[in-house]
Amino acid sequence: MKKTKAQAPRVNPQRAPRERRMDHNTVSRPKRAKPGKNAAGPSETVEQFKARGGKVQILTASWGQAA
Repeated sequence: MKKTKAQAPRVNPQRAPRERRMDHNTVSRPKRAKPGKNAAGPSETVEQFKARGGKVQILTASWGQAA
């Protein structure tokens, strides 16, 4: 009997790579963002934004309009 070389499975380049499981009892889930952490940095007030030269558009609320 002739021995054939073992071939690696074909990989589809369009598919996203799958995360490896640590063991068979673990399911990989995306990490949750921690609450209170702002990715944009510290927040600023409208007055601080205007002081930097920012422009603010004031929108009227539907309940604030006269009928």
